[in-house]
Amino acid sequence: MEGKLIVVRKLYAYNLRADFSIIEQNLATYHFIAVDTEFPGTIFRSQEPYHQLSPEENYQLMKENVNSLKLTQLGLTLSDSSGKLPNLVTDRLGFSLRSFTGCKREYDPRKLTWVFFHSTYDVGYLIKVLTQQDLSKNHVRFMALVMIYLGTSVFYVKEIVKPLGWQVDLEKVAAYLGVNRVQ
Repeated sequence: MEGKLIVVRKLYAYNLRADFSIIEQNLATYHFIAVDTEFPGTIFRSQEPYHQLSPEENYQLMKENVNSLKLTQLGLTLSDSSGKLPNLVTDRLGFSLRSFTGCKREYDPRKLTWVFFHSTYDVGYLIKVLTQQDLSKNHVRFMALVMIYLGTSVFYVKEIVKPLGWQVDLEKVAAYLGVNRVQ
């Protein structure tokens, strides 16, 4: 990607359908999707350390935060298995969610690989956007929706690099890998 200009396009209700069409046309070749979300943080916290919570307790905490707050930005970057980006006017699509009205799932999630940096919050917000509904009452239903919309190839970079002893910060991981980040 050396020397290649990457432009971030802002999407709103008026251009959303056209840009989702561009994404769909490229998913057959560029089946890796890196997802970056921005959200206001959390307002509900556990009194217990997170590693001591059950999967259901962790889910309930995430669900309360996701359902109570709004996603402020969703970034998607498509690439192939070699890291090559599509030859589009823009390679990365940033969504302004103030006027977002949702989309239908018109892709085969079994053919896609989703890469998240953060955590289940990223996935929670993405599922909320895709379904246009608050997250479900229990984690079993949530996981069923993850399977429907994202399939089984979902990776968390933070969890992958932890055993390597790397500092779990996106800037540091990018530096370790020699990847230039788009701001």
